[in-house]
Amino acid sequence: MTELFKNNPVYSSLVGPKDIRHRFIQEDIPYGIAPLVALGNLLGVPTPTCEALLTIYRDYFGDPFEGPSFDKAVIDQLQ
Repeated sequence: MTELFKNNPVYSSLVGPKDIRHRFIQEDIPYGIAPLVALGNLLGVPTPTCEALLTIYRDYFGDPFEGPSFDKAVIDQLQ
């Protein structure tokens, strides 16, 4: 993946956040990573990488980063 991003001209002009406190990261944790972990736990699907990232971010920022919650009854109706 690293080589893909380094050598693909599509990504050559993109600029990422310069600081870990950037809003892209701050918003992705509670509305991206945390919900994936919660949904995985609810459905019994392992999410070890997301769980590790969430733990690291929680420890680093000292914030629980609680995201949206899921209702198991609603999910069961969809299946």
